[in-house]
Amino acid sequence: MERKTFYTDGRGFQITFDNGICLSTQFSGFHYCSNRTGLELEQKESYSSNNAEVAVLDKNGDFITKRAYKCAFGTDLYDDVDGYVHIDDWYRLLNWCKEQK
Repeated sequence: MERKTFYTDGRGFQITFDNGICLSTQFSGFHYCSNRTGLELEQKESYSSNNAEVAVLDKNGDFITKRAYKCAFGTDLYDDVDGYVHIDDWYRLLNWCKEQK
């Protein structure tokens, strides 16, 4: 299946850049964000949040979030996703994803 540039599953969205890197941004009640309820995933008409859970994937769909964080922020991440990410850090991560060759 060809990866599209923009994708949503109703709980957030993913952006895939021309270089194949995908930034996943999720903010439903099941994800690590300010409106987390820990409840099972349920479809709602819309979600909103002050922060989001993010993950970065390569063109093969493998997680590269740890590498992205090391390069973009100089910090070690201990999981394949990071939660409660505020918009300024999200923009920084977005720019890192976009600039990779």
